[in-house]
Amino acid sequence: MFSSSHLGKWEKLYINLTEGERTPFKESETWLLGKKPGIISIFESDEIVYITSTSDIVKEIQQLLKSNNSHEFRKMVAIVDLAISTTYVSKGLKNKKMNQRIDKKIQGFKFRIVPIRENLRVRISDAFIAVADPRYNGPTTMSNLAIDNLPK
Repeated sequence: MFSSSHLGKWEKLYINLTEGERTPFKESETWLLGKKPGIISIFESDEIVYITSTSDIVKEIQQLLKSNNSHEFRKMVAIVDLAISTTYVSKGLKNKKMNQRIDKKIQGFKFRIVPIRENLRVRISDAFIAVADPRYNGPTTMSNLAIDNLPK
């Protein structure tokens, strides 16, 4: 297990991302953000559920929210919270009812962003994921999926 102190000089940015003021996870909240690189953290209550980096914050958030979209975030919501099999999740994301269930699940989520230079964003984001262990894309979830997907 890692803690934020393992991040060294990046600890302050991590604390800003995880403890700063959060914004409702709605497309209407993205208009002011602009096309900038950054790291996005998504929360359900006080739990970090997903962290990602992007070269275009607005576009990424819009993709995360967009129904009928096979973004990794939406797949993981379906797998982890809605108990959809990894075998059928991509097919399920084309289903209107499934998308409505995902939309309902994420409607109360919030997000926080921090800007980061394009050449550093992936490495910093990966380290933040290792420390935070988010519900949808953290190391614990990935390990559980690997075990669950073993051939029967």
